[in-house]
Amino acid sequence: MISKGGSDARVGPLEQYPCIKCNVSLRDSEKIYHLPFDQQYDKTVIGHHKLECYVATVEEAERLGFRRAFRWHGVAVT
Repeated sequence: MISKGGSDARVGPLEQYPCIKCNVSLRDSEKIYHLPFDQQYDKTVIGHHKLECYVATVEEAERLGFRRAFRWHGVAVT
């Protein structure tokens, strides 16, 4: 129990939540999923597209037809 500002707040274990982002590309409508440690995870926004969602497992994302995000390696310098 943590006391803060004169009131008691009970702190328990963190609950599981779906953290895999299933995103539909605006460029070509490709269905891509992003894991929390992926390069573009923080920049990916789950919008109002009817197919975009959060899921709990990779299996669930793939069952919905999403593929894993590719790692971006930058632009080749010639």
